[in-house]
Amino acid sequence: GSKAAILNEYVPKLLDNPEEIKAMVENQLAIAGIEPLKSNKGAVMKTVMPVFKEGKADMKIVNQVIGEILK
Repeated sequence: GSKAAILNEYVPKLLDNPEEIKAMVENQLAIAGIEPLKSNKGAVMKTVMPVFKEGKADMKIVNQVIGEILK
């Protein structure tokens, strides 16, 4: 077997589906009780970032999704 195939079994798939990311962000905000408002962006980032760190998600998409969620 190729090394890449073996690695793929152990490496969690990079989250790059905006719908999935949006659901996760909204879920985290609900748990933390944070309103999705632009004025709360700092709190939103602090709450959401640990979930997506460790290379679990494409941060460009995460930031884009957060931008869309925040009113």
